[in-house]
Amino acid sequence: MDDDLLNPVKIDLSDYDDDDGNGDTDADNAAQSAASPPPQAPVAPPSNPAPSPEDLDKALAGENAPASAPTAPPASVVPSLPEEDSAAAPLAEETAPQTVSQPETAPVAASDDAPEVDMNGNKINRVKLGEEINLTRLDPSLKRVLIGMGWDAKVFADESTPDLDVSLFLLDKNDMTRDNEDFVFYNNLEACEGGVQHHGDNRTGAGDGDDENITITFNEIPYDVLRIEVVLSIYQGREKEQSFKDVENIFFRLVNADTTIELFRIELDKIVGGDDAVGVKIGSFKREGPNWFFEARAEPVERGLEEAATEYGIIVAEMV
Repeated sequence: MDDDLLNPVKIDLSDYDDDDGNGDTDADNAAQSAASPPPQAPVAPPSNPAPSPEDLDKALAGENAPASAPTAPPASVVPSLPEEDSAAAPLAEETAPQTVSQPETAPVAASDDAPEVDMNGNKINRVKLGEEINLTRLDPSLKRVLIGMGWDAKVFADESTPDLDVSLFLLDKNDMTRDNEDFVFYNNLEACEGGVQHHGDNRTGAGDGDDENITITFNEIPYDVLRIEVVLSIYQGREKEQSFKDVENIFFRLVNADTTIELFRIELDKIVGGDDAVGVKIGSFKREGPNWFFEARAEPVERGLEEAATEYGIIVAEMV
């Protein structure tokens, strides 16, 4: 082996110095380069810089507080799913058809102001004394009327039971009958060739409803008949010493004979029930041009039918 290889060679490094005028060598520069970190790219200022002390003082004082940038929700937060009742309910309300339920109506109790009706459900129209009813206006279809009279005897016996009768007097402009035929009662059941018809005598008043009826057809009444008087009387009341004190539940009612609808009624029980008279003028039909009226009066007739017949020109001996 060569002895030169075993002996170290002394190298003078000064022969290899690369002086840059600052006394640094290349080795020194390399060592500094290895120790220094690589240069970094310029960093942009933060988008939301921290406020200066002056800005903080103003913000605390309420002057020109800096607007804070919107804060994004954390990426790790997952929005919760809507619950069925909270989110779906408004949508169902918008899309589903709206159904308004009607409140249940409680039955209305009958009051004193409720209209009174008969057994057929028709309203009962009660008329007071002194009233004058325009029948043509009340029922423009009215052509025939049915008079209904009813009563109940307080005592039932062969001789003591009161026998009530309904009678009509057809009167002219002088308030007098033209002849005996204008007196319609139990012995003369028809007048004006059927324009007025009495439907028979009831001698006891037993039973419910009408006890006697008379029908009047207005367009068959002669034009010289201007008034028709309605009289209720007790047969031989004076001879039997009877009066309206012996009778109760007395009523007069007027019905459209074609429709059977009751137009009105008059309650006479309290009016004549305590009277010693044996007759009463209930009221009268009056003609004024094409219209017919009814005036409710209830005037007592002390001596009954005989007195009324004499007043209107009837010779009672020939009729009664």
